[in-house]
Amino acid sequence: SLKRLRAGTQTNLSGGLLKGLKAHCSAAQEASSAQQQASLQQLSIGNTYRRLSEEEAKEHVRSDGTVQEHEWTMAVRFKSPEDEALVQKVVFDLHPTFRQATIEVLQAPFQLTRMGWGTFQVVANVCLHDGRAFKLEHMLAFGPPETFRTELLPLRSLPEGLDCAPASPAAPQDAEQAVVRSTFLFTDGLANVGITKSPDLCEAAQAALGELGDDRCTVSTFGFGKDHNADLLQGLAEVGGGVYSFVEDEDKIGESFGEALGGLLSTTHQNVCLSLELAPGVGFSKAFTSYPLELPGASSGGSCAARIDIGDVFAEERRDILVALTLPQVAADGPEMLGQLRVEGFSVSGKRTETAAPVNLM
Repeated sequence: SLKRLRAGTQTNLSGGLLKGLKAHCSAAQEASSAQQQASLQQLSIGNTYRRLSEEEAKEHVRSDGTVQEHEWTMAVRFKSPEDEALVQKVVFDLHPTFRQATIEVLQAPFQLTRMGWGTFQVVANVCLHDGRAFKLEHMLAFGPPETFRTELLPLRSLPEGLDCAPASPAAPQDAEQAVVRSTFLFTDGLANVGITKSPDLCEAAQAALGELGDDRCTVSTFGFGKDHNADLLQGLAEVGGGVYSFVEDEDKIGESFGEALGGLLSTTHQNVCLSLELAPGVGFSKAFTSYPLELPGASSGGSCAARIDIGDVFAEERRDILVALTLPQVAADGPEMLGQLRVEGFSVSGKRTETAAPVNLM
């Protein structure tokens, strides 16, 4: 087998790998994605913020002498009046220290304005006239004038026969997403055609994987014999979230394939994403990871400081990611809320997007 692989003298790793990755973005998957997006309606959830002037603050002194100088408005904004008409009410759940912690807003605009001194997580329950309800969460942000993010919800009734889980905005997922995708790269030589340098090829592979979006796959590499570039194949497997296998001879082929295929069959969640939301005053410095990293908070002023795409996760697998934060000065000893960590991923067995309960960082 190894002799037949070495029949030629040209090794175009980049051409074969990039072509294989592109094959995952098929026309059928694109049509499915377009159909799914068409069944969802766009809305925005977030808050506006304004710090009162000294003169204004004097008018908002509590009975205990505390000056309330922060004014915020929590809002759920819909894209069109037609979408607003589908909403019966929005129920906001505030911090339990508020005198009235649950407020129902029965008509547009679906928002409420309050005074306060601290940030906390607000729950907004969007209740539709057809009886369905969707739970959204937002961490109040003091700093930028506006902090909003976009959500997609199936506000309009689905055709008869289609199920819709009322408690999750990400429920209408195509079952085809549960397909586990992977690309296997086989080589017995050194790259001498196309992209030949290891850093350039790893960068090209990472860019191609990013273009796949929700169709992102893993990349596993197999080096046959002793003439291949092991460092390159290890780097590609790391970028692709797969495994590198050294196939020394024919007897090792079955064992190597078995390990790679076994990993695919034990995949429990796909497109796993970590979102780090930081409290006011806490800054994001760096993430020590090779996973794709986005910093939406740096450009939009949002509360989400970092988003890390983990990719596929196997049963009983553990992933460790180290992040560095900058902390503000505190007035007294005691625990301080630094932010929240959220995890979301697509369940292969459940065929739906699952979101774990947020974890408070203290």
